[in-house]
Amino acid sequence: MTDVKKALSQQPAFWLPASLTLLLFVLSLVPAFRTSAELSRSLWGACAALLLFQAWLLTNSIRQGRRLEFKVALFPSHYVQASVQICVYIYWAWHWEQMRHQAWLILAQIVFAYAFDMLLVWSRRKTWFLGFGQFPIILSTNFFLCFRDDWFYLQFAMIAVGSLGKELFKWQRDGQARHIFNPSGFALSVFSIALILTDRTELTWGLEIATTLLDAPHMYVAIFLAGLVVQYFFSVTIVTVSAVATLVGLNLLYSSLTGVYFFVDASIPIAVFLGLHLLVTDPSTSPRSRVGSAIFGGLYGASVMAFWELLAYVDAPLFYDKLLAVPLLNLSVRMLDRVGRSRRVDSLKVPLLGGATRSQRVNLVFMAVWIGLFGWMLASNFVGSTHEGARFTFWQAACEEGRRNACDNLLVILESQCAAGSGEECNLMGVLFNQGEITPLDPLQGISYFDQACTSGFYRGCVNVAIQALLDRNVSITSAGVANAIAQLPEGCDGGDGVSCYLLAYAHAHGSGVPRDEARAIELYSRGCDLGERAACLELEKVLRARGR
Repeated sequence: MTDVKKALSQQPAFWLPASLTLLLFVLSLVPAFRTSAELSRSLWGACAALLLFQAWLLTNSIRQGRRLEFKVALFPSHYVQASVQICVYIYWAWHWEQMRHQAWLILAQIVFAYAFDMLLVWSRRKTWFLGFGQFPIILSTNFFLCFRDDWFYLQFAMIAVGSLGKELFKWQRDGQARHIFNPSGFALSVFSIALILTDRTELTWGLEIATTLLDAPHMYVAIFLAGLVVQYFFSVTIVTVSAVATLVGLNLLYSSLTGVYFFVDASIPIAVFLGLHLLVTDPSTSPRSRVGSAIFGGLYGASVMAFWELLAYVDAPLFYDKLLAVPLLNLSVRMLDRVGRSRRVDSLKVPLLGGATRSQRVNLVFMAVWIGLFGWMLASNFVGSTHEGARFTFWQAACEEGRRNACDNLLVILESQCAAGSGEECNLMGVLFNQGEITPLDPLQGISYFDQACTSGFYRGCVNVAIQALLDRNVSITSAGVANAIAQLPEGCDGGDGVSCYLLAYAHAHGSGVPRDEARAIELYSRGCDLGERAACLELEKVLRARGR
């Protein structure tokens, strides 16, 4: 014990990682973490890993006679970006309940990130700088990918990979050693590739994150306003503008050639819109020349569409499209700056192209361009909930016309809107699985969608459940979903729907889900026939003939 105290007295800075490890352990006792045994164990495992790292580092530093040091360094690029990101998170969490739970998980990640990064830097015989640097890294990571509670230890692994990428991969830029990769972008890309190759995306909230951003109304506007703050302070507007301009141009070209939209329900998906504001615009890992920055942004926009096509081709989740190219673009930064500062570019003598991107006056010009471009995008429904591609009827018509990817996109939009609780889309999914033309023929899957439609309050879904149970015999008549559907039929029949009268009559005639009652069946067959339902007329004639009338 005396030796430990003596060792710690020689390394007074060691109180900092030890305190952070203790804080991480205390967080594991908070009720938000006690809801899942796996989640608690993930935090305890992270604490154990940090303690082992500290023990090894303390032993080595004392043996080598090296003192561990840190300095306070507060950079605006860190705390301004973190403040902007937190504002977006608060707005998002107001509309997505899961994000309120994620707030505790993000806090635990930030604590771990500080402790791990500190120990990693010290292990490389360097002075560690205490500031807000870990906040934008962790917040940016969670904007795009977060592991579910049962697999949360992988989230700590992803953070560690981001820190390792930042610390191990460096080069000389402008006479100084700089990290090559955007830390969050590097970790996200590495883990995205691993998840795609292992087909384990279900371990994450990735798909939900990419779609629930739109649960918050006017999220495009919220991200746009948040991005303006970052663009004003760090003069990175040209990256965003060129990325958006590329996406707009390629989308318009694609639509003119195919008659449909490249993406499904927006010309720039909301998660991509977030990425080109708060992921690819990191001033430390993007070009400094204006031409280089413009090419950098354009390449990001083009890469999103290229990776979307590639992911669709290999049948992988499409939301990874905005994550995979970031490290590759980071590697191109020095080359792009050489292009931007070349004599050929200087010879053009275009004021907005020459020189560095950090000129505030030029940045204000690009901000004005960006405000105008975004205003046009909103006014023309290029982005937002009123985009034509957000309506399944558009893709249904395009599918019938045989346009490129229209049938696949129809399934995507139907599945998405069905999952959001829209009964009409659930019912149409059921129809498609029963037809087996653009989906595999699967009546049981169709029943599942019909049941979702009925439960959501879409009456035609209830009718289709009843048809599948009573006439096609694809599901047991004792199923709770069937009982619920049959219970809706009287209201439909009373409302003048002949099919509902016929189905209810059939149920009473055969005692399927309701008491057997031939007189009631005849009455309902008659009513259905009067309402123009031919099947009811035929059954009524058959029953009356059997009774000798």
